[in-house]
Amino acid sequence: MGIVDNYLDALVTHDPAAVPIAPDAAFVENLERKPPGEGLWRTASQAPNSFKIYVPDPVTGQVGFLGHMQANGDPLLLGLRLAVEDGQLTEMEHLIATDETETLGELETPRPAFREPVPPEERESFDGLSYFSPAPVAVFGPGVLADDEGAVAHAEREYVDVADVRQAARALTDATRRLVGVAGADSADSA
Repeated sequence: MGIVDNYLDALVTHDPAAVPIAPDAAFVENLERKPPGEGLWRTASQAPNSFKIYVPDPVTGQVGFLGHMQANGDPLLLGLRLAVEDGQLTEMEHLIATDETETLGELETPRPAFREPVPPEERESFDGLSYFSPAPVAVFGPGVLADDEGAVAHAEREYVDVADVRQAARALTDATRRLVGVAGADSADSA
């Protein structure tokens, strides 16, 4: 997964110019839009260890990645999505889970099943993939459907409370830890 590895190398060297970022590219980190070069671009201090899961999607020109790395010397789990068009990165998305439960250090290598390609006869067609897959997914609706000013749902001022986003991030972190077999899951239950 050359584009992902090059991107991660550029993160750790704090050099967005080292990868082909489109001039109008969108960069989002933990749900906040930022200019490329901000956020993890400034704090990444160690490239991912051997815990790396790549999820290429050549049909849509995207690639996902889950890996254990460090920022400012502290461990984190990075969920990454890159979109590529005409050889340039047009979308870059980071979802970062920090090590509040001190279990990220246990992530050394993914389970073997995550490192093996799915045999062609067992693959779903792109059209056959369901939105309601068994994988952990966070879906948000509006925090409020309407208020004194009118409709909120699907309006420009639609929002989700930050506390709800944080709770979803904890739940996704715990689900991912369970999925990859790391002890110490269930921090979302105690939050």
